Amino acid sequence: MLTDLNSMNHAKLLSPFASLLLFSLTHGAVYAQKIGDVPLTKQQELKGTMGMPDEMKCLGFIQASMLPMDLYVSGVEEEGLATFVMENSMVYLNGPGLKNAKVGDVFRVVRPEAKIRDRLTQQLIGHYYKELGTVRIEELRPGGATGSVVLGCNLMFKGDLLLPLASKALVKFTGDKSTRMTPYPEGGLATSIVLAKDDAREMAEGTVCFLPVGAREGVKPGDRFTIYRLQPPFDAKDLIVNTAHVRSSIEGMSIGGARTGAVQSSTDYQPTMSGRYSGELIQKLSERQIPHRVLGDLVVLEVGETTSAAKIINSRSEIHIGDIVVRR
Repeated sequence: MLTDLNSMNHAKLLSPFASLLLFSLTHGAVYAQKIGDVPLTKQQELKGTMGMPDEMKCLGFIQASMLPMDLYVSGVEEEGLATFVMENSMVYLNGPGLKNAKVGDVFRVVRPEAKIRDRLTQQLIGHYYKELGTVRIEELRPGGATGSVVLGCNLMFKGDLLLPLASKALVKFTGDKSTRMTPYPEGGLATSIVLAKDDAREMAEGTVCFLPVGAREGVKPGDRFTIYRLQPPFDAKDLIVNTAHVRSSIEGMSIGGARTGAVQSSTDYQPTMSGRYSGELIQKLSERQIPHRVLGDLVVLEVGETTSAAKIINSRSEIHIGDIVVRR
């Protein structure tokens, strides 16, 4: 039989894993239910909306500089047993920002995740902050406050920061989506995807991602960008497509000092793909100009001074960090 002390340690060990499993199993269903429960009349109003109200509170953002710790999560109700909290949990708050707070105020909870740099220049773009949900202040007391988690986008930990909750306008888009024949818009604002939400490595329709352009470049919520991938340079190995080409490439190779004979081929004539013709063809193909590959579209949801959060609304293939986007 476990002693009381052992029981407490066992509970302390299992509590984080049990809570994480509970969050994983219930969070998606609860969030989907919130969208599905919208009345029909409201659904008509929301037609073409790129992000539901609760989703807009969970986007995340890239900030040029680190935010100060004016208000932060300092503890949880089950101290010693739990290290994080979810929706409907109680949290304790501290920080100099409490002097301007009052009971009933709602704050968004964020966490700095990483420094984001341009993949080509390595220039610092900013600091990625994950949005974790919202907390409402229930009680103010000398030296701190008690709050409740109203919306949980993700698990909240001690040290997570609280920022004033600002209303975000819903973004709509009802235009035509790109096709594989959509031309590259010359002169349009062009940039590339620098990050996917939650550090996703492959993106598709519905994924939130981030761009290193913002209000400074004239970007606005609702702007549509088409996503392209630059075609790679011509590779001469692409010409090795049949037995005759393979034969002309490896004929006369030596293995261990011994010459190999000619490879068996279905033809008896001398292959053209060799010598001067091969060189001229490779030169011509190396100078080719072919269109960029069309991958899909994204719509800007939220705009900062130098960065933006956007949602992919159309994907013809998997989308990667570094893919080019051009405003249409």
